[in-house]
Amino acid sequence: MVDAQAVKGADTVGTDTRGWDGGKRVNGRKRHVVTDSLGLLVVVLVTAASVQDRDGGRLALSRAKTVMPSMVLVWADGGYAGRLVAWVAEHCRMTLDIVRKPKGKVGFSVLPHRWLIERTLAWIVRGRRLDHDYERLPAHSEAMITPLAVDPRGVTLSEHFLRLRPIAVTTAARKNDHRLVRAMDSILPLNSV
Repeated sequence: MVDAQAVKGADTVGTDTRGWDGGKRVNGRKRHVVTDSLGLLVVVLVTAASVQDRDGGRLALSRAKTVMPSMVLVWADGGYAGRLVAWVAEHCRMTLDIVRKPKGKVGFSVLPHRWLIERTLAWIVRGRRLDHDYERLPAHSEAMITPLAVDPRGVTLSEHFLRLRPIAVTTAARKNDHRLVRAMDSILPLNSV
């Protein structure tokens, strides 16, 4: 799946790498994201917000074919319709399928396949540093987004440890194994939780 997301740029974003997205009314950058069928990141491309979805999609999909050669079908929204469909078929040897709203449907409706990439975009902006673009260079923005491919929920190892620590401490206390409790306190003291 491929989609784009426009985000506001902070003062640190240079004027040469920012632009105005008239559709979203955002002055900043645009993130072009390609995901697999589970919604996990394959490629992230950051451009000025003034770049059209079709133009950014061309670069992002050519990168995606390099990273994941087995990709043969890509779903996209109506912003990618037009000449891009033929270009992707010819140059990337993939099928670009445009997912449209069912005829006669008025208002909001969950579109098949599209909700996966929308969920991925929601995961991205959930990160505090990623709700706006603060980086000076687009490559730095891409580097900030890429770790979400490892754990898209944004949960760090310390958060996993904090969830498991009370269980481990109470289990060790029940077994009267005070050495284990002291060892865990030396790694992460209880008052730092």
